[in-house]
Amino acid sequence: MFPGMFMRKPDKKAALKQLRVHVALFGGWVAAIRVAPYLLHYFSDTKDELLWCDKVLWNKCGGMMTNLIG
Repeated sequence: MFPGMFMRKPDKKAALKQLRVHVALFGGWVAAIRVAPYLLHYFSDTKDELLWCDKVLWNKCGGMMTNLIG
């Protein structure tokens, strides 16, 4: 009826290889998202100091810039 229902399971070696690839991709995205605010601040024209306070990025004068962590 549905040919996809009766497919064979992949062997363990192929599954572990695919898992390693997916974990590496996920780690790359996490690193890119974590580094992005610092790079944007470094290349921006303003040189205010950034402080992390309770999941919100604040600049030195106390104004909230953006909520980066959901």
